[in-house]
Amino acid sequence: MNDVPAISFRDVDFSYDLVPVLKVVNLIVKQGEFVSIVGPNGGGKTTLLYLMMGLIEPDRGEVRVLGKKPETARRKIGYMPQSMDFDRQFPVTVMDVVLMGRLGSRLGGPYHKADKQAAMEAMEEIGIDSLAKRPFSKLSGGQRQRVLIARTLACNPEILLLDEPTANVDPDTEGMMHEFLHEMHKRMTILLVSHDLAFVSKAVKSVICVNKRVVRHPTAEITPEAIRELYKDEMRIVRHDQRYQNGKNSNG
Repeated sequence: MNDVPAISFRDVDFSYDLVPVLKVVNLIVKQGEFVSIVGPNGGGKTTLLYLMMGLIEPDRGEVRVLGKKPETARRKIGYMPQSMDFDRQFPVTVMDVVLMGRLGSRLGGPYHKADKQAAMEAMEEIGIDSLAKRPFSKLSGGQRQRVLIARTLACNPEILLLDEPTANVDPDTEGMMHEFLHEMHKRMTILLVSHDLAFVSKAVKSVICVNKRVVRHPTAEITPEAIRELYKDEMRIVRHDQRYQNGKNSNG
């Protein structure tokens, strides 16, 4: 793992229809880090992810992913959205959905043997290979979440971007997600958007707070007062003793 940041923003501004969404964003996420993104609805969290993936361009400033322009490095990113909209009448199988994760690594045409092998390996890693031929529409909410995770892994990413992965899932699926993220952190950079601060406090050591401005804190600094200021409301959080100093995590 080299010294090139996984993600870097330098003086980035972004607006929708002249309405400012993000202002003067300066941010560095090192390779191998696991950080969470928190903030109120409309604060710019998803916009931040879209800028990382090169789906939108900043009005001002520079975004780099693994030292490259986001659109160039996009194949190195696995993205899991909050949900997947689909026509329940459309006959798509679990394998079909997972294979969608390979689209960014191909130039077109039919899926190759390597694509199907990568999809199957991703499903095996999440423990859903037995569902490969089952219609996606027939799955439970927890099973669909696992399929979306497998789709994210099918491209063999170096960076995972997860947008509210524990929203509306049962406790078993949330436990699986925690174990999955712990394992994935051993080999890739993870950025996790979540309103579930109890989950965040168990999983990560630093938090990126987004509400037009972007500020990074160690999780131990995310106090009730800081949350009230960020969300303009009260939210339950879990304190712990992890510290973040000079880009390095420590316990104590």
